[in-house]
Amino acid sequence: MKLVRSSPSLELAELRLPIVALLDVILFILMYFMFAGNLDDEEKLLRATIGGMSTGAPTAAPAAPPTIVEIGVVDGREAFRVRDVVANDRESLATALRTLPRETAIILRVADDATVGAIATATQVCRDEGFEKVVHVPLRQPAPR
Repeated sequence: MKLVRSSPSLELAELRLPIVALLDVILFILMYFMFAGNLDDEEKLLRATIGGMSTGAPTAAPAAPPTIVEIGVVDGREAFRVRDVVANDRESLATALRTLPRETAIILRVADDATVGAIATATQVCRDEGFEKVVHVPLRQPAPR
């Protein structure tokens, strides 16, 4: 019995394309793990803004208690509540925040009916006014009116 190949022998040019594709995939995976490993070191340096457990050195107590800014919708318009002041636009929110010391941590309590635009506005106004410690938390009950 004579065994004969049904197809001719493979040439080097025919094998080159699958090998190149395999090398591309391996290099992409290698680069992914290199970048992911480098980001891990940066994440270790990040600390929670308020409370929680930290792995770093102990920090001093905050200079002032955190201020809560509630974000929601009142009468169909976005509303921001800072302590007893209710602001309906960016300027009035900035005016209310200017009375606070800059070392104060800001907690943005977001109601379910708040729009993404209102949350972004509140965050940007806090940053523009010089607050570095800004945290978002969900509001479990409707925003006060």
